[in-house]
Amino acid sequence: MELPPEIGELTNLEVIDLEGTEIIYLPNEIVKLIKLSSLKVSFYRYANNYQERRVWVVTTSLSNLSRLHELRIDVNPDGDWWDVEVKTIIHDLCSLRELRTLKLYLPTIELLEELIRDSPSLICPALTHFRFIVGRQVERFLSRLPREVEEEFNNLEKSEKGLKYVNGEGIPIKIIEVLKHANAFSLEHHWTVNNLSEFGLQNMDKLKFCFLVECNELRTIIDAKQFYQEGDCEGDDSNESEQYSYFNEEKMVLGSLQYLSIHYMKNMESICQGSVGKGCLSNLKFLALHTCLSLTTIFTLKIAPRSLTFVDLKYSDSKSGHFLPNLKKILLLELPKLVSISNGLCIAPKLERMVIFFCPKLVKLSTMEVSSKDLKVIKGENEWWGELKWHESDLSSDHQDYLASMFVPLRRDGDLMAQFTKD
Repeated sequence: MELPPEIGELTNLEVIDLEGTEIIYLPNEIVKLIKLSSLKVSFYRYANNYQERRVWVVTTSLSNLSRLHELRIDVNPDGDWWDVEVKTIIHDLCSLRELRTLKLYLPTIELLEELIRDSPSLICPALTHFRFIVGRQVERFLSRLPREVEEEFNNLEKSEKGLKYVNGEGIPIKIIEVLKHANAFSLEHHWTVNNLSEFGLQNMDKLKFCFLVECNELRTIIDAKQFYQEGDCEGDDSNESEQYSYFNEEKMVLGSLQYLSIHYMKNMESICQGSVGKGCLSNLKFLALHTCLSLTTIFTLKIAPRSLTFVDLKYSDSKSGHFLPNLKKILLLELPKLVSISNGLCIAPKLERMVIFFCPKLVKLSTMEVSSKDLKVIKGENEWWGELKWHESDLSSDHQDYLASMFVPLRRDGDLMAQFTKD
């Protein structure tokens, strides 16, 4: 819980790693460690009085640690005391000329604005690695997310540039400024956003990982109308062919994204609304949809008003398996209204694993949705598999037996999350 003041006598110390501990505060003597290059610390609880719970007391200044190359600070989000402390840290960051890695919790947008204002070159080009948590976090005693999903996001962010925006409203300009440089983006409990495109698809060109949780107003991920706006196109029916040409030739929609994980969306209707080019999500390897109560179809062939549309076959080479060409794993968990994956559209020629759990209306599949020669396993409930029908009326018994050989039943009496991820 505490470091003794004698730590200041270790003048040759270069690394302090206190991640995952229950440290209450750091002693003033930390500033004597002028050779320190890496400081990682977790503050997880209050002390009994205000003086003890001071993290950086008045006489302590990070600016003394001029050789600091890495600074990672975790904070338990159980009070507003950190708002004061982090201001001192933000003020000192501008003097840390060698800083390349920064992990920081910023409870308000104003603190992010202050950070960018005081150190405009910090995020780019100075920082090679960062993770910012922006917005007031609420501590949860029981996570509603699969543990493996949270761990994968945290592990990825150790080597990437990550932005986590929680309990937000609107699209603050400073969030956009950071998002432009981020490889990982987590959006949790946003109160007003209707689709991810509102953040500007051009601002997410570098994203490899996207994690979306409990955004109750979110209807879709990609809204094709955003393309018209970004490209100064009107989007009327009379110019439809020109619009499609514009999409296909110039727009690689989320072309760098490899991991898309979506959880607890009350009103989400689709992955995409409107038609986009075949380059859309072309590098996606993992797709997870978990408890999306209004989702009925993930990918469809039709283009109609209010339809759940992902791709128009006139502008994608579906027969050659070019749609979602790198998708390897798909998880469909607790989607009570889901009736179709792709309506027979040939997708994912490299698909290796498919997990389907509590999708009671998904009573039909097409071999075009499981056409990959690399497919190794289909996991689901025994009852679901026993009642499953195939769209193809001419499906041979040998082919059915071949698909059945890949099926692995999920046990309701076991650890479901462990079964989802186990090879």
